[in-house]
Amino acid sequence: MAIGTRSANQSSKQHKLIMLRMSFCRKVMHIQRLVPTSEHADVLRDYDDCLVAAVEDLLVGRGRFTDLAKLKVHIPAALGGLGVDSAAARADACYYSSFTSAYFRLAAIDPDWVGSLHETAAAGLHAPFAALSAARSRLCTTPGMQALLQKLSVHDRPRRAQGKIMNLKLAAEVADLLRTLPAREVTVFNASAEAPHLVSISAGGDPNLRVPNDVLTTHLAMRLSVTQIIPSPFTGAATTTSERCPACGEHHVNAHLDGSLSCGPGGTALTTPWHDDIARVFHHVARCVGIPATLEPASVDADSNIRTDIRLSGVSTRRADVYADVITYELTQPDTYDKEAAQPGRSADRAEVVKFNKHFASVVASNRKNELKPVAVSEYGTVGPQGMELVDIIVSRAHDPTSMKTYMMRRLAVVTATHTHRRLHGRVRGHVPLRPAAERAADPGPPDLVADDVTEQTASADDAMTMEEREGVGLGAGDAALVPDDDGARRGGCAARGACAGCAGA
Repeated sequence: MAIGTRSANQSSKQHKLIMLRMSFCRKVMHIQRLVPTSEHADVLRDYDDCLVAAVEDLLVGRGRFTDLAKLKVHIPAALGGLGVDSAAARADACYYSSFTSAYFRLAAIDPDWVGSLHETAAAGLHAPFAALSAARSRLCTTPGMQALLQKLSVHDRPRRAQGKIMNLKLAAEVADLLRTLPAREVTVFNASAEAPHLVSISAGGDPNLRVPNDVLTTHLAMRLSVTQIIPSPFTGAATTTSERCPACGEHHVNAHLDGSLSCGPGGTALTTPWHDDIARVFHHVARCVGIPATLEPASVDADSNIRTDIRLSGVSTRRADVYADVITYELTQPDTYDKEAAQPGRSADRAEVVKFNKHFASVVASNRKNELKPVAVSEYGTVGPQGMELVDIIVSRAHDPTSMKTYMMRRLAVVTATHTHRRLHGRVRGHVPLRPAAERAADPGPPDLVADDVTEQTASADDAMTMEEREGVGLGAGDAALVPDDDGARRGGCAARGACAGCAGA
């Protein structure tokens, strides 16, 4: 099919993914808005299979593409999937939202038309209205859908109404799916939902947001629960912990390579650069929005040599300094699957406590008004709650906080994905001596931001949909009911005052 042919012409897997998410999966949506297509579900499923095959091509070199991975392809990124829309799943939502919008507008123009329509429909002679009723009946099998459909009015633009309907439908399906999955897959789902930023990167010219092919393949395999290596035929199961660890060389990990990032004997050869680059992104963005920032500042406690990674001057709630210290951790460890699945965010909280206990006394030694913000980052790109508070502090100084937050989270996602790939598939092992703070801080950082680097990351390939989403009318108004896509944005840690486009619209 043309999908495979056109995507094959792209050398960059990141560009292929952008085309799949922004263009190919929406090709038949205009037809679905014009005529009822649910009667042709077999054709739509064939089209969806082509989309899945194109995604599967992005993971060449990894393990088997499972049925769970195929489901995740069509789940929105903010719910833990990849965000390649399913034509079959959205058929009823497309037609219902389009017909309803046209109905309300025509009724306002010609009230007499409404009476004639209902008379024709009652006689069973109006096929489009019959298709609308059938679509509504199928949609209302989802809990809460009846209440949502009653809120639709002339103020709800068709695509926005369609998005609300699909978000509620898919959120219910994901909730049912999570009840059937093992603890590891629940943990991966939750982490992916909190960090949709890498897969939602838009096309642009910023080199800091370019993802190499092998890095993207590794990240997609993690996100879609595809094994990083092909399991040994002697072990079989992907969860059997008898594969060779890339960090220490011993056979103690599974085919997902869970546990290799936190492998003690593997050393810090690749963990330390990940930590340093995360701190560098925070420092760089803070400087770009006008915050006086220092990388690797000297200890504020004269009797201690304990230092943090970053100091932001004069931005605390009491007009003192905010100190930040980065800690990276592995979320998917075999001995923590069950706890993390039952209590999402548990690992991030524990990592923050470690850093807080280590640095708080030295931070407040010179000034009790100083604040400490531990920044806990997992291999999936999730950032702990206190780290997200620091992000909000930084982006609040920007001219457009939402755009800056989107850009910053995507920068952090690229850094994390790059270093995670190097740790899982690299060849560097062992411990490296920690260079002096002054030397680490003197490393040249990325080039300064320009306006286009930030704004282009909030622009969708579909300009009309982007404009509708930003107008905030109808169901998106202040009196709207909370629906799952909003809930997913909050689970991603994005505050209402600066929710990033990655969580809110992915």
